Amino acid sequence: MAGTETTASVQSWVLYELSCNPAVDAGVLDELHQVVGERPIAFGDVTRLPYLRRVIDEALRLHHTGFW
Repeated sequence: MAGTETTASVQSWVLYELSCNPAVDAGVLDELHQVVGERPIAFGDVTRLPYLRRVIDEALRLHHTGFW
């Protein structure tokens, strides 16, 4: 259960931050369109999305999900 809750929390915070930062949201969408296009995202695409990775890292920095 903890793994699912943590993943959902991170996803929620990323979406929240994107809703508060339209320029960042546009950057993520642009990167996704360039790398993925109209097809579904594949596991191999993960390493080709550095901007999205930085957005996720920043959301984790701002809203850490640790229980310490």
